[in-house]
Amino acid sequence: MTTHPASTSRHDHARSVREQKSDTNMRGWGNTIRLWRVCEHTACTQARACRGDVKSCWRSNFQLLPELVQCWTFCLFDARERGMTFEEAMAALDKTPMPQAYADWLAETGALYPARPEAERHKPG
Repeated sequence: MTTHPASTSRHDHARSVREQKSDTNMRGWGNTIRLWRVCEHTACTQARACRGDVKSCWRSNFQLLPELVQCWTFCLFDARERGMTFEEAMAALDKTPMPQAYADWLAETGALYPARPEAERHKPG
């Protein structure tokens, strides 16, 4: 059976769109948990965001995060899979030490990398 070229093209385009959305989602979560903080790539740590292959970054760096931050992330993903809202998931997590571990991680990484003034962020290079 031969596949029509237009059908293959639509399928490839749909897969590409899904992959882009997945990468965008992974990049967003990576920034939320400050995955860039443990990344070996200077561009990522300087930008305070993933600037490379996001899937590779997660594979290499996620296990370098504090254990309870990893658990916090997995629990939120699991809650989403089970159909819970973000607020419901956070309420359930409030009964654990994970939110405090995440807050401590944010405080630690924020102290190491204070926010830059807006003018510096957009300074022409």
